Amino acid sequence: MNTELELKLTKEHPSIFRGHGGDPRETGMAFGIECGNGWYRLISRLCKHIDGLVEWVNRIEPTAKFEVIAFQVKEKYGTLRFYVDFRFDPELPPEIMKRVNGIMDRISGAIDFAESMSGTICEECGQNGEINRSEAWMRCRCRSCAICEYMETPNEEPHDGQGTSGAD
Repeated sequence: MNTELELKLTKEHPSIFRGHGGDPRETGMAFGIECGNGWYRLISRLCKHIDGLVEWVNRIEPTAKFEVIAFQVKEKYGTLRFYVDFRFDPELPPEIMKRVNGIMDRISGAIDFAESMSGTICEECGQNGEINRSEAWMRCRCRSCAICEYMETPNEEPHDGQGTSGAD
């Protein structure tokens, strides 16, 4: 992902991306967000959803000190991988822990959904795409980006990395 979009995500979601640019021995976020611009909107929507759930838990149960921190965001086998660490007070009473577990399940489900959706969104431009295999690589590309990649030429069509599919 280009620096501008990556910084926009880290500024909009500082708690999720707190490890961004950190020590590579401690977080995969030391290497930044390792995917194309086309998934920016998908990742942004996912992070907004996560932030909303974290805020809700901490509003109704401030003692939970619930946090979701991304430790790696990348492309693998043509789809998004969004790895997170859940943090909370380990001394929570069982009834509160039950709520926190429910929210962790919802967040995990949202991540699974976003990862699945990424297989239908061109990683480069954000338009409708599909996973293509070229030599040893699997990548999600729209037809135009796949042709340009195959021909090893830059895509001349306007691609701003914020395509219309997948995130709205």
